[in-house]
Amino acid sequence: MQKSITFGLAGLVCLIAFVLLIGYRFDALWAGGTGFEGHQTAIANGIEYQRGETISTEVGQVLEVTFGSTTLWLDENTEVKLVDGREDFLTVTIVQGRMVVIGDIAITVREMAVNIAGTASIVHYSWLDQLDVACLDGGVGIITDETVEHLEGGEARRIDTFSPYFSEWMEFDASSSSAASFYEQALR
Repeated sequence: MQKSITFGLAGLVCLIAFVLLIGYRFDALWAGGTGFEGHQTAIANGIEYQRGETISTEVGQVLEVTFGSTTLWLDENTEVKLVDGREDFLTVTIVQGRMVVIGDIAITVREMAVNIAGTASIVHYSWLDQLDVACLDGGVGIITDETVEHLEGGEARRIDTFSPYFSEWMEFDASSSSAASFYEQALR
């Protein structure tokens, strides 16, 4: 009899823990969260994209994407994936290419993140395993497993996208870039 009561209580504790974990995962109020917040869609050329979808451009194509209150300008041959669409947690993974970001968003590449609050240029050279980040206005935080680097307006860094995340300062001038016409369009 005592053995069945013990198993019953253990089962009940496991069930309660499971329910609380599920509630916590979905940010339920009864589990200590802030309540369910739907994911926003991204809109490009009148087409809606949902979380988990990929947006890409072809040769000669530039695309303006509105994602929540943030605008992403994608240069040609750029591919991004929408990761999180909650307003306070907008997240996009850049697979390859060049983009200008205007707003508040996190850009991820492999195991690193670039938190942007303002305007920034991100170029991911996937074949070189490097990321160029230029803070054009506001602030940028580059987060790797070891460090957090902060950039302010006018500062730029080149970072390896694999550990040990070698990082170096670089010069950035949108008007003399090989993509000057893209920057002119995105920053007007």
